[in-house]
Order: sequence, then C-alpha cells, then structure tokens
Amino acid sequence: MHPDFSVLEPDLDHLTDGDRADVRSAFEFSVHAHESQKREDGSPYVLHVIEVAKTVAGWGADRDTIIAALLHDVLEDTDVQKDGLIANFGRHVGLLVEGITKFTQADLSPDLPLDRKVETLRKLFDVMRLDMRSIVIKLADRLHNVQTIDLLPTAERRARFALETLSVYYKIAFHLGMRDVRYAFAEYCVPHAFPDGLRSLQERDRLCFEGEKFAATVTQELRAADLQDRIQSVALQKSNLMLFYESRQGNAGLALPEDAFSIVITVRTEEDCYHLLKLLHTLYRPVSGEFRDYIAAPSDAGYQSLHTHVTLPGGNVIQCRIRTQKM
Repeated sequence: MHPDFSVLEPDLDHLTDGDRADVRSAFEFSVHAHESQKREDGSPYVLHVIEVAKTVAGWGADRDTIIAALLHDVLEDTDVQKDGLIANFGRHVGLLVEGITKFTQADLSPDLPLDRKVETLRKLFDVMRLDMRSIVIKLADRLHNVQTIDLLPTAERRARFALETLSVYYKIAFHLGMRDVRYAFAEYCVPHAFPDGLRSLQERDRLCFEGEKFAATVTQELRAADLQDRIQSVALQKSNLMLFYESRQGNAGLALPEDAFSIVITVRTEEDCYHLLKLLHTLYRPVSGEFRDYIAAPSDAGYQSLHTHVTLPGGNVIQCRIRTQKM
C-alpha cells in the first residue's frame, strides 16, 4: 500500500495552490522511484523521505526545498538522473538534490587524516556556496535518521553514526542557529557515542526530576512578589545533553543541577526581563561571574536572553533564563 499525500498536505498551508500541486507531483515521483527500497526494519524507504519533507515544510521551506527533500536520495539510490529531475521539477531542484548527494558522499569520519579532512571540507563549502538549502535538507535528513538510530543493527554502527553526527552535523546546526535541531542531535546521539553517554542522560534526567521543586519554589516566590501580570510562564528546561556530558567530564564525573537544567521565565516585554532579573537577585544571592546579557549583546546566531545563576535557600545553585516570547 503506497503512502497517501494527505500525510504531508497539512504542512503545506504556507504554499500557493500551484506549489502544492508541484509538491504532490514530486511526492508521487518519489514514491515510485523508491518503490522497491526498504529501511533496516523492513518499512518502505519512502517513509523516510516523506518525514524529511515534513520537517523542512514545518520550518517554512519553499516549494523547491520541499520537493528536493522528497527527492533527496533519488540520484544516489535509484536510476533517476539529474536531467530527469530538471525536466520534471526545474533547475533549482536538480541543483539542490545534486548538492545533497555530494554532501552525503563526502567522507565525514572523525578520524580522517588531515589531507582527507581538507578535501572533505572543500566539498562541503562548495555545496554551501551553491545553495544553503541543501545543508538545511541534509540536517532534516540526519535528524530523522538519528530519531530512528535504534534501527541500526549493531552497537558499533550506532556509535559511529552518533559520533559522526556530533562531530559534523551538530556543529553545523550550532552555526546556523538551529537550537532545537542541535538539542535533538545531542539527545539521540550522546547515549550511543560515548561510553558514559547513557549515564549522563540518566543523571541529567534525575536532576531535572528533582529540580521541579526548585521551579515550584521560584514560581511561588514570584507570585508572592505580585509579578504575575508580567510573567507569562515559568518552566524547567532540560540542558542540551552534549553540554551536560561535557560539564560532567570537566567536573570529574560530578553532575550539578545548574548544568542539568535551567528555569526559563517568559515575560511580556524586554523591560520586564530586567525588572525580573533585579527581583531574582534580590530574592536569591547571585553567583559572581555567572551573569550574561544576551539581550544587549545577542549571540552570533541572534540568540537573546538574560542568564544568571542564583543560590537558593539550602545552598543549591540553579540557572535562570529570562526572555520574552518573541526571543
């Protein structure tokens, strides 16, 4: 039974009727091209490319990017030729799929000799120079592959795949400011990539479970200060697992609450951010040297927030982040 276009259609509301018709044609083309292929678990391979297309569509991608996502493996895995893609879907789609294929064929092994690494980087920069959308599609492709990493049959293959993801794709997502993608890469890959990775996941989640009471304490104190009209939400946010793993290594294996999670306070306006920061530093003792103003000085990727560490009654240090919904 072939997949139905209705699984992708809800993600295409931002496209014109004509563009949606073109995506439907690419969907049917992809289903036919991958008809005989299966994934490791025996499921139709085309389900993977549909998930990649759904991901980029959810990011607001345009017609060509979504079509290229549906067709991103046809040059490598089927008998479809670039000229056929261009004839059916246009030159831009053909170039995008060609760029993704070049990226896929690049040797990204972390233990390459220096001359091979230089050649690999040259290929990747060439792909980026031609069209950055190829990289975005490749990130979506890798994202679905790590979400299904357990389909790989051996621990060795899972470890190698996870380490490659963290060595290359995680860093690309960082430089593109794709925080959610980077977070997902860490979440799925750290437990497989490092001998102590699973233990790090368990330790972080244990500290987050215990940290819920800290979030409740902060919420109660803020309500008592009559700031409820300024505050939209107070929530515990798990730390990026890669960063938590690295902090444990730096702390000789010790897991600290301030590294495992942050209390994220969302307020209405930028002025409210600074007002709330002043209140937090009045209620709790701030940790010297741990304040960062990413509102006045955003990160290179455009990230904005106020970061501070405070000491709660009892001596526990937690990280708080204050931002608006727009940030």
